Amino acid sequence: MFIKQSIDTLKSQLKENKLQIFSHQGELQTVGFYFNSPIAQEAITEFREINELYIPEDYEAFLLQQNGAKFHQLYLGDTNIGGGLELYSLEELSKVKQFVSTDNEFYPIGYVHENYLWIKNCVDNNKNYLYIGNTEKDPMHMNFEIFLDRFIISNGSNFWEWSKLDAEKYYKYY
Repeated sequence: MFIKQSIDTLKSQLKENKLQIFSHQGELQTVGFYFNSPIAQEAITEFREINELYIPEDYEAFLLQQNGAKFHQLYLGDTNIGGGLELYSLEELSKVKQFVSTDNEFYPIGYVHENYLWIKNCVDNNKNYLYIGNTEKDPMHMNFEIFLDRFIISNGSNFWEWSKLDAEKYYKYY
């Protein structure tokens, strides 16, 4: 797994938890990053057992390194105006799950571009277990590690929708 390397490399580029990035249409933006402390393996095991959740290996590796984080929080001057990606701590996950999940088939691990990130709660060796959406959940055809790596590489863009934006649609929405 390369999740630790991706996060460590990102952190090495930050100055006071901020980064200047090249954004859409030639804009230069300041974005912020916030990382929670790691969580112990025992706490993850207990959480998994109490909540009857399948926690994939790559997502567990993230929790062991950062029990939640915020990526690409947009700044306007010195003010954090939010946005980006919020990955929940296990405590936050538990609270959010109570409000947004009606069954145990999926559980929310974060929020990105006005959508929840969901893990499909099943042990079927499906490596493509990540979904996005609110009431409707669309498959992302990837796992957590690939999603986070691509999110970092794409400077916080909604890269999963790029193939849907041909030239006509791009200029209509941007």
